[in-house]
Amino acid sequence: MATKTTGRSTSAPVAPKCPPWCVIDHSDDTMSALMGDYIHRSDFAWLRPDGSRSGDEGPWEVAAQLVSSDEDGTVPAIAVDLGDTIGPYAELTVETADQFIRDLKTFTARVQQMRDQLAAVKEQQS
Repeated sequence: MATKTTGRSTSAPVAPKCPPWCVIDHSDDTMSALMGDYIHRSDFAWLRPDGSRSGDEGPWEVAAQLVSSDEDGTVPAIAVDLGDTIGPYAELTVETADQFIRDLKTFTARVQQMRDQLAAVKEQQS
């Protein structure tokens, strides 16, 4: 495999120039260097059913982050998964992210209705 060098006598791989949102330290990304394909990733956005927003372990969680590949020059996308970055995921474009956000708003409104119904039932029971 050809290795990019920067005028040094060694043939150490050169880490790519990252987009401003990338939080990955590619200087220690040996596998990507060997494959010649660096994946850029943003910080995660997390949502857990108990309402906390963190990367802690939980019953399940929804996670989203910007991702793009250096090798093929892909346009960044939003990867949405269930907290397992190597499991199934959805890759959203601007248009599909807009639809996903609309769906989340509809979902949130429905959960709010259920919450209000639950509060009414609890009020009647007291």
